[in-house]
Amino acid sequence: VVLDVQKSRNAQNLVKVDVKEGTLHVGQEVRQEVDRQKRMRTTANHSCTHLLQSALKKVLGAHIQQAGSFVGPDYLRFDFRHFEKLTQEQLAEVEQIVNEYISAAYPVTKEIMDIETARDSGATALFNEKYGDKVRVVTMGDVSKEFCAGCHVDNTTAIGVCKIVSEESIGSDSRRITAKTGLSAYEDFAHEHEQLENIAISMKQKGIKEIDEKVEAQMTSAKAMQKELEQLKNQIFALRSNEWINEKKQAGEFDLLIKKVQGLDGKAMKDIVSNLKAKDDNLIVLLIAADDKKAVFVAGAGKEAVKNKANAGQIVKMAANICGGNGGGKPDLAQAGGKDASKVDEAIELVENFVKGMKELDK
Repeated sequence: VVLDVQKSRNAQNLVKVDVKEGTLHVGQEVRQEVDRQKRMRTTANHSCTHLLQSALKKVLGAHIQQAGSFVGPDYLRFDFRHFEKLTQEQLAEVEQIVNEYISAAYPVTKEIMDIETARDSGATALFNEKYGDKVRVVTMGDVSKEFCAGCHVDNTTAIGVCKIVSEESIGSDSRRITAKTGLSAYEDFAHEHEQLENIAISMKQKGIKEIDEKVEAQMTSAKAMQKELEQLKNQIFALRSNEWINEKKQAGEFDLLIKKVQGLDGKAMKDIVSNLKAKDDNLIVLLIAADDKKAVFVAGAGKEAVKNKANAGQIVKMAANICGGNGGGKPDLAQAGGKDASKVDEAIELVENFVKGMKELDK
């Protein structure tokens, strides 16, 4: 089984093999056989990279330059120089152009030429690649002409179809497109079609026609319901918070209320804190919403408390620091976040002791 083939400095082909049976001896003759199906799929992917480069130049501009590639039996990768992420519209256009090239049934020719003749003919060479006096030029109709020594189809129709799988950044001004051709592309299309059918079934639709519009309508409705639910939940908490004022305790010169809450976002917590401190000018209030990971702190101080040097921004920053976070705000209203919710009780104790000792610290 052939594992790898490399070319030595003396232009010898060095073949690395795994001997499954018997032993190799010096002078022994061997016959090499290529896995036909695997080679055909790899060849189709290779030829597709040439068409892909041509399509990218057509859509994005002549500055497109190959920066690397990989071709295997299951997929291809094409790396190129470009300064920004491709839009979905650009990717769709590139994919369409490649498939138009494929269906145009362009003949694929391979010619050995003098390097200067090849350059004069307009053939594209890889940047920084070293070439000899003679080069092999692969031409696909009038859409692609490149220096290349690899295996290629005889006609673009042999590629079958091209499906772009992904486009991503691989470094500064470098992008990568991953694509599939032939049977592998068909399998992707079939899998995605099956997913659409399953979505249609779950939505009690008879087929996938206009399923995107129906899903979008469902999502819009769900978002509206979620927003309404959040508003109702916040209103319920706001009503319940009127009872929380009775839980305040004396802490030094201030009234202090510290309470853990669940299911509230930062805005709702701020609204409740504002409501509570309006009921008691000497109140310092701290609400804490914590889950398994993070914690959110919202603090407020009434008018009289602020006059007596209470500072909500200082309080939330102190609590957040204990929990590995940061934040702050105004003396009367502030918000902060912590990354380690396991230390919330420690933060509460610190705030309680700080508020109790504030008058002494001021003295």
